[in-house]
Amino acid sequence: MLATAELREERAELRALISSGIFHRAPHLLSFLTYVCERSFQGQGDQIKEYTIGVEAFGRLPSFDPKKDSIVRVEAHRLRRRLEEYYLADGAAHRIRIEIPNGQYTPRFIVQDYPARPVSALVPRDSPSEVDLAAASRGDSFERPPAR
Repeated sequence: MLATAELREERAELRALISSGIFHRAPHLLSFLTYVCERSFQGQGDQIKEYTIGVEAFGRLPSFDPKKDSIVRVEAHRLRRRLEEYYLADGAAHRIRIEIPNGQYTPRFIVQDYPARPVSALVPRDSPSEVDLAAASRGDSFERPPAR
């Protein structure tokens, strides 16, 4: 039963990523992510290989040779970067994160005990804001509100 609930959450996270718009102009990345996640959901994570991604996700011919055509490695690198960017911004508070580890293509679904704090929460309240710094660099005078 727990596995079904976890799978439901993992699928929901995939849907959230797809609907977020981060793949709007990157159809190869969307195909890649969808393919590897669906294979993983079906219990076929051990069958996710560079060749099968090239042929089944990217539509390469059966004669596809990963040693000569680096599309899968290049797109995997781009996908990893895109996922990192998403989880540092819009997806920072998500309970589940999807990662594609370096050197692998099988996704990992990382469950956080609590949502990560958004990046803005990492800036101390008493540090100057960009507006304060810009005003100071122009020589404008300003008063900072008292620390809480």
